[in-house]
Amino acid sequence: MKLKQFLLFVVLGLMFVSFAVSQNTAVNSDNLWYQITDFSQLDGTWEGIISHSESQSGVTYNVQGNVILTFDSSANTFSQDMVVNTSFSGVMARLFWGRIKSSFEDNDEVNAIINDSTRTITIIENTGPRVMDDEERENLLNSSMINQNGTQLKWNDNQFEIILTRR
Repeated sequence: MKLKQFLLFVVLGLMFVSFAVSQNTAVNSDNLWYQITDFSQLDGTWEGIISHSESQSGVTYNVQGNVILTFDSSANTFSQDMVVNTSFSGVMARLFWGRIKSSFEDNDEVNAIINDSTRTITIIENTGPRVMDDEERENLLNSSMINQNGTQLKWNDNQFEIILTRR
């Protein structure tokens, strides 16, 4: 009887270990996201890719780009280097192109390169370190999450989500 009990415990133990190992390997710890609780968690340089496509009113826009963000919590600053290329296509793109283009031409705050032949707009933004006010910092913390290892940052600006990797 004791041998049968022992074998039962061994089998149950092996099943438990097998289950625990399968559960452990099924979850990639890099993908467990947590709310950022302190601005210092963002210290350093982060790099990511923007990729988003959407259609509205017969116009499809495709956004592709690279983003580098650098945070310094002790100075309360951030800097941004970004190159984003947006292409416009679809049935109504040619009709709306003039309006789309003028919204960038009339904006002195955006450095935009406009290509009429391909209906693309490239935005290049390089901001040196600048001080963040309390509202900006709070918005950043509320719209961002960090992974368990502190190596990836997920940022959502209500238009699309960007995952940045710590350099």
